[in-house]
Amino acid sequence: MQPLSVIFLAFLGIFLAFNLAIRYFMAEQTEQALADQFSRFDALYQGQTTANQQTTQTIFTTLYVIADSQGKVQYASGNDDAFSDDTLSDDLTDQLYEDSHQWNDLPEVPDSPDDLPEGNVFEPPKARTISRNGENYAVAVRSYQGKLMGNYIAASDNDSQTYYVFVYFSVAPITSLTKAINTYLALLMLAIGTLAALRIFLTSRKLNASFQSLKTYIIQVGKRQKTENTSHLAYREFTEVRESIEQMDHMIAQNQTSQQIFFQNASHELRTPLMSIQGYAEGISEGVLSDTQAAAQVILDESQKMKLLVDDILTLSRLETIQTALNKESLDLVDLIYDVTWQLQQQAQDKGVRFHHDFAQAHVDIRADESLLSRALTNILTNAVRYAKTGIWLKTKVQDDRLLLAISNDGPSIPDQDLPHLFERFYKGQEGNFGIGLAMARDIIRQHGGDVSVISTAQETVFTIELPVN
Repeated sequence: MQPLSVIFLAFLGIFLAFNLAIRYFMAEQTEQALADQFSRFDALYQGQTTANQQTTQTIFTTLYVIADSQGKVQYASGNDDAFSDDTLSDDLTDQLYEDSHQWNDLPEVPDSPDDLPEGNVFEPPKARTISRNGENYAVAVRSYQGKLMGNYIAASDNDSQTYYVFVYFSVAPITSLTKAINTYLALLMLAIGTLAALRIFLTSRKLNASFQSLKTYIIQVGKRQKTENTSHLAYREFTEVRESIEQMDHMIAQNQTSQQIFFQNASHELRTPLMSIQGYAEGISEGVLSDTQAAAQVILDESQKMKLLVDDILTLSRLETIQTALNKESLDLVDLIYDVTWQLQQQAQDKGVRFHHDFAQAHVDIRADESLLSRALTNILTNAVRYAKTGIWLKTKVQDDRLLLAISNDGPSIPDQDLPHLFERFYKGQEGNFGIGLAMARDIIRQHGGDVSVISTAQETVFTIELPVN
């Protein structure tokens, strides 16, 4: 629903509610004012005193006229110039005689006091509205069978006749007040509606300008074009969207740069063994190498390096492509660690490095993809073997429902500038080593619901792996 429609409906509801409340209030006050006046006449008619009679305060001041059965005014409580006795008599009697069908429901007039209704209480007459000179009056009439006692009728068995008592008051003041309030309310609604329309128009223009600017910015980012300055966005929500897109664009740019560097490094890493393989293969083919067995071993070693690098690239691609639908199964992590260290035992011995195991529990059951988790542990331990001087220490501790595996070595510390980027894909450190294995290890561990962190000092470097346990 349009905002202006909501405002209009709200104002219409207020307008209707006000007028309905005024109408109900006037009806209630009219009924009460007439009932109080006729209650006084009824009490006097029955010969009762009205000194202690309780009445309800109303906003109307009632006047009355007593006329005989011929319509001749016998008494008038007021002589207002605008509604004098003579003209009042004419108007009321005209209403009574010319439109007598409107007064058919008058209460029956008792012939004597003995015929008074039970409880000596008459039903209050209903009010009618008459208009004179553009002014409305509420009028109610009741007939009494009795004797005129000046300004009231008393029940009497002798010389009784029918009299009509007209009680009236002008409703013009409250009607005028209601019209004035309605006029002011309408003007107020018009003013507020105009201001609201203007505000909505200006807001919609700002909103549309901000939206178009943001749309242009998003298209430029999507096309990798130079972006325009969007600092003039009028709304915080648009600014937050722009900032999120800027962060995303920055991340994409970083990833593209990293991939470019990665492919440059990968090409270099692949070119080196390929050149060796090509050189030794040509030497064997041309018969210039006497020790073909040694040449064949070099070709085999370089091929193995290429295979490991290609395997790493394929594993990373798999992790990115399918977000790894893990083939989880129950396994003993302690056994898996022993298997991985046994596979690296020969490589560690060649460097004079020993593995030291210190497990708090002999068995730790977890649910994991054995192939991927083994690859992650292998990458971290291979890195540790590369830099360790004399030993690698593996310690486990179960804390609540998490397993903490600390892998420490006594090798040189990691440079401070490389430490924050250690697990970034395609990052190449100061030592020139191809940084892909640790990034892969972190992705695998995180997809198992865990994480990995590193602390490096001059004394030791510690990788801490956290995994959920069964």
